[in-house]
Amino acid sequence: MQPEIDVHCRADYAYPGRPLHFTWEARTYTVEQLLSPWREPDVYGFQVAAEGQIFDLAYLPHADRWVLRRVQRRVG
Repeated sequence: MQPEIDVHCRADYAYPGRPLHFTWEARTYTVEQLLSPWREPDVYGFQVAAEGQIFDLAYLPHADRWVLRRVQRRVG
């Protein structure tokens, strides 16, 4: 099961928009860089960099919730 997270984003025209910060495991991370937005059927995804790590954040509109798909340490 993927952990649910709390994401705050900038949505100028439609939700979701660019993630600004998110809370995971009682810690708030500020998004330093949007690396790659992606789209799957019924999923809006964002690969972001925050605090030396890369996170794959996914918004599931049918459930109106965010989940964390993957975390990896950033190289370089």
